[in-house]
Amino acid sequence: MQESELRLPASHRLAFRELGLAIGLADVARTLLELSGAGRALPGAARRAALLATLAPYQRLGPAIVGFWLASAHRAAPAWQVHGDLNDVMLATSLLPAQGLDVFA
Repeated sequence: MQESELRLPASHRLAFRELGLAIGLADVARTLLELSGAGRALPGAARRAALLATLAPYQRLGPAIVGFWLASAHRAAPAWQVHGDLNDVMLATSLLPAQGLDVFA
């Protein structure tokens, strides 16, 4: 996904794809922190940390994506409605990291 795609109107975007990206980006900082601490001993930790560090500049996109899809006008677009159930789940999931919840703990 290119940043220019995030400037398109809701009718030309796939919310579940974007929200999946936002969910992944939200976890970059947490994983980097783990890999710099106790996770340093995990096999491949240095390589994983290096790869994740390349994503760090894009973390700002996550909140922008979530904010876009939180707007009810954007969720009214046919592109949202076609995949409504999936989009609803992805939006709800994207909000969990923002609340500091760890549903897998």
